[in-house]
Amino acid sequence: MPFLKIPPEISAALGGYLRGQREVVVNALTVLRDRLENNYDTYKSDRNKEDNRYFNYRLRILDLDYNWHTFLFVIDDSLASGYLLISGLSHKLG
Repeated sequence: MPFLKIPPEISAALGGYLRGQREVVVNALTVLRDRLENNYDTYKSDRNKEDNRYFNYRLRILDLDYNWHTFLFVIDDSLASGYLLISGLSHKLG
């Protein structure tokens, strides 16, 4: 099972997009870690079209104001065996 490294700047960006709703941010990070560490083989096939060293992972989250957020995480699985690093994040409402 790989280990997912979530850099502080990714956590901060997620918190900014979710307007500081701590409960929602913690839930999103928990789901992200659980899915990527426990189901890596399922998600790793969605390779990034710009750079094959990365794969993309999409996550939809409902915030406390009932707004949907769609996140695209760019995951680097090429650094070392057994490690995943979130190297990018994009966001859109809906």
